[in-house]
Amino acid sequence: MGLIALLLVVSAETNVLYNKGILLDKPDFYLIIMASLCLLLLLLTWPVVSRNRLSQIISMTLKVVVILSVFLLIFIELAIVDFAGMAFGQEVMYHTSLDAVILGLKEYKYILLTVLVVVGLLTWFMMSATRLTGHRLQWITFAFSLLGFVLWGHFTVVGRLYKAGMDYYSQSQVKSMSAEELQKFDFLGIQPITTDKNNIKIRSSNHKNLIVVYLESFSRVFTESSRYPNLTPNLNQFKQRYQELYPYISSASFTMDGLITSMCGFIPDMRMGNNTIASQQGTYSALPCYPDVLHKAGFTQEFFGGAKKQFAGKAAFLLGHGFDRVIGWEDFVDLPEYQNGRNHNWWGLNDDDLFERAFIRVSELHKQDRPFHTQILSIGTHLKGFVSPSCEPYSETSHRYINAIHCTDQLLGQFVNRLDEAGILENTVVYITGDHGVFRSDLSLELFGKQVEDRNLYGVIIDKSPRSSVHVESLYDLAPSVLKLVGVEHNVQFVLGRNYPIKDRMVLARSHFYKNGQLIVQDDNCDTPSSISTQAVNGCTLKSALNAIKGHTQLFSTTDGIALTAESKLIIGFEKSLTGIESIKLDGLDLKRLFKRDGFAVQDKYYGLPGLFYVGINEDIRTAENFVVIRADKNPNQLLWNLKDEFEQGFVLFGAKNSENMGILEHLKKEHELSCMFDLVCVSQLTGAGFNNGYEQPTVEINMKSLLTGGK
Repeated sequence: MGLIALLLVVSAETNVLYNKGILLDKPDFYLIIMASLCLLLLLLTWPVVSRNRLSQIISMTLKVVVILSVFLLIFIELAIVDFAGMAFGQEVMYHTSLDAVILGLKEYKYILLTVLVVVGLLTWFMMSATRLTGHRLQWITFAFSLLGFVLWGHFTVVGRLYKAGMDYYSQSQVKSMSAEELQKFDFLGIQPITTDKNNIKIRSSNHKNLIVVYLESFSRVFTESSRYPNLTPNLNQFKQRYQELYPYISSASFTMDGLITSMCGFIPDMRMGNNTIASQQGTYSALPCYPDVLHKAGFTQEFFGGAKKQFAGKAAFLLGHGFDRVIGWEDFVDLPEYQNGRNHNWWGLNDDDLFERAFIRVSELHKQDRPFHTQILSIGTHLKGFVSPSCEPYSETSHRYINAIHCTDQLLGQFVNRLDEAGILENTVVYITGDHGVFRSDLSLELFGKQVEDRNLYGVIIDKSPRSSVHVESLYDLAPSVLKLVGVEHNVQFVLGRNYPIKDRMVLARSHFYKNGQLIVQDDNCDTPSSISTQAVNGCTLKSALNAIKGHTQLFSTTDGIALTAESKLIIGFEKSLTGIESIKLDGLDLKRLFKRDGFAVQDKYYGLPGLFYVGINEDIRTAENFVVIRADKNPNQLLWNLKDEFEQGFVLFGAKNSENMGILEHLKKEHELSCMFDLVCVSQLTGAGFNNGYEQPTVEINMKSLLTGGK
């Protein structure tokens, strides 16, 4: 009976995902049972070597770790499904960050404790059950279950995680693609970029002002659900009075993804999640985005967000694409009214304060002679809801997330009305959009049912004196559309973004195609990633298209690194105990301010904690770049090769003295050709790093001449 119960646990999780529609193309139920049975028997009969005491302990420990890992994976995937509505896949890889882990621990801390107890009991039971089988029978069962797992393992949690990792890795191997090579994808509406941001030409004047409001995780379903009458009266009124965008497909997975998608008119490569922009200096830095066009046209551009502006490289990206000012939580955190945890949420500024401060600034900008462009990014409707204290409660329910939606409606309604009363709307276009859709989770399904599967964003254009019209079908259409609405004529061509109707247009998202707002059912199996079909789109077509977009836009990533000469020296100063890093200098320049960890600038405490500091060296153009902290709790090999293969030909890797760092470096030395000094500082393609004892503190000095010549 116990084994049957375990089988039900393993198989039920996969079956739940298929029944919820999270996994498409549901197989026959017997395949799920067979896959789950093979996985269970594989764990149950995992051999324990008993030649001697040591081998028995090692193999027994390995078996316990494997069993624990599988059951923890099941519960972790279910937690991700509950929170974000997705199983293991590339999007989960994109979202993985320290902040996501902290948020998950806060939301599921009690459940996690229960899970640990249950997993411990399951592991104990399985270890006990092993003794019930004979030695010969155990090996035979293990062999057959291993064969079955190879055949059907992709229907289990382990198979999904493996596929996600392989897809994530394959995305990192895409190389550059020229405009000519991109032509074979023109049937999907993919077109090459014809100019970089430094060669933008403006052919117009007398432009309107622009305000773009990004509503966090805001799907159109919030304004359409019959379960919650009068939930969003202001947003519904906007749809009736102004231009509603429908269909309006979400082509982004998270906020930074949505910002880049909408501003630059394509689906960006976000395989490193929130670290993508923060850690990769110069990513998309030469790509022409609509703020670059407005900058060339003379607009004053400012961004208002309640969360930290440094998170995920947001401030650096915006300032690098024509914004004059980026305002975030860092600008308010030290003000008296926000001390002792008052008047703010976990992310930062409450939305009522955000819209108030944005309105005051917009009013000031409206009095100036130059046109202005202001972006506002809300936070209230981030799962599981952050309600501003000034908002009136929703009369039908006290649910936190529903009240967060109702609060957003109130605040945005007040903001737009104030703009109208101040006369600002007379010469200003307001574009309201979700930054991405709400995650399909147990919470969202509970609140909105199957409606939550609708991937349409809320979108409205407020233009009281329109000079032209636009046709919008996806988030990446925002870029060309707002330029046309404010009257800016230019020479920029966006990869995917359009502002005019196209018959039978295919709209791309990360996992699916859409036509006329409807999901196109496709074969997701893709054994030949390079193959594409103009007749019947499939998984290969989509994967090839996204890789082509990545390869082409990669050409517009430049290096904003630090120039190196043959005399350059990288000097890393340690504490006397070697348990902390005191200084990192390149030719006298302090590098500590450049390092990023999970999208944030590195705090002082991390210079003594587990985690390796990575400095990339580009030999071709002789620069040091890509200053990243590789977390000790992640797979360093994968991130290391992603960074190295894609950007650099050499690197320096170092960290404070602790068991975690030394263990990672020891492991990496077995996998990569590394030259190491003091067991704390390792360099690829270098034979002559020098350890200098002449300083008051232990110091490793690396001569760049050796590095740039590969030690020759």
